[in-house]
Amino acid sequence: MPKRDPALLIEDMLSAIRKIERYMAGLEREGFLQDEKNRDAHCGIREQARSYRAVFRR
Repeated sequence: MPKRDPALLIEDMLSAIRKIERYMAGLEREGFLQDEKNRDAHCGIREQARSYRAVFRR
């Protein structure tokens, strides 16, 4: 992973979280589970956080 300022990485994650919150506004659990796009977005932010873990350990 290219070296980036950790503050920028956090901002990227927060931006993605805000998008997910907008997409999921008003959805109940069942609606979330039935919508593949929402599940993919959630998994994307989780994977992004995992990939950044090493950056923040330094």
